[in-house]
Amino acid sequence: MKKLFAGALIALSINSLAQSKSATLSGKLIKSAGDSLVLDAGDHHPIKIAVDKNGAFKSTFKLDSGAYYAFTTGVLYLAPGMDLTINKPDTALVFAGKGSIENTIMRQINGSIKWHVPFGQAALFEKMVDTPPSDFLKEMDAYKADATKLLTDNKGLSPYFVKTQKQNIDYIIRWATDTYKTRYGKDPW
Repeated sequence: MKKLFAGALIALSINSLAQSKSATLSGKLIKSAGDSLVLDAGDHHPIKIAVDKNGAFKSTFKLDSGAYYAFTTGVLYLAPGMDLTINKPDTALVFAGKGSIENTIMRQINGSIKWHVPFGQAALFEKMVDTPPSDFLKEMDAYKADATKLLTDNKGLSPYFVKTQKQNIDYIIRWATDTYKTRYGKDPW
């Protein structure tokens, strides 16, 4: 009986260790029906996932650590132990399962810059020409505060995800500042 219990304990340990080094991605993307999805982390080992004729897919694959993957509709963050479901009922992706919080936050951080600096929106473009550098810098500070708050308000995020998202926030600010200088000939610093 003790040997049976010890064997079961070892099997459970091995199974949980194996599961912690893998991630599952599933969902339904109608526009990809009958095709395949490719996740590419830039490491020359893309992950190809078959999509059935109804747009449904599911794949479990090995991951050694958290990473960002170029995906059909943007970027995904995946880490060992995640079980992420992605659906696209209309124009927006809907995330569910373990990993949904990280991917939702990442989309919110990347999308929120347009509310602070509307470079790409034609109707608001003229507004930026007349924005004094001090106001531009206030918008950058507000963006950083809003984006950082998304990270600090959500407990349980991996340290790697938080670190890389903070780096992304800083990069977006540098990009916006460079764009401001290039388009308007003003150095806000």
